[in-house]
Amino acid sequence: MCIGTGTFLRRSSIVGSAVVVNATNTAPNVGLSPFGSPSAAPPGNYTILAKAPDYSWVIVSDPSGQSGYILTRNKTIAPKEYQQLVD
Repeated sequence: MCIGTGTFLRRSSIVGSAVVVNATNTAPNVGLSPFGSPSAAPPGNYTILAKAPDYSWVIVSDPSGQSGYILTRNKTIAPKEYQQLVD
């Protein structure tokens, strides 16, 4: 995950889980540890912008578009793959 924009990007990580709350699987409620579990009630607190065919990664944004995150099933992502997703 990157926080910030331009030359001010900072990598960090957090553990969480998500529950999809709409029929098209594009609006998950995401819960991040230690802040609690996600709710199954709509609307979702994030929108899926892009995903890998095997769901190994998903790019999500909050409804306002002010923040974005790369969520992965693995704890790490190869630098080349990370750069492709960010670009």
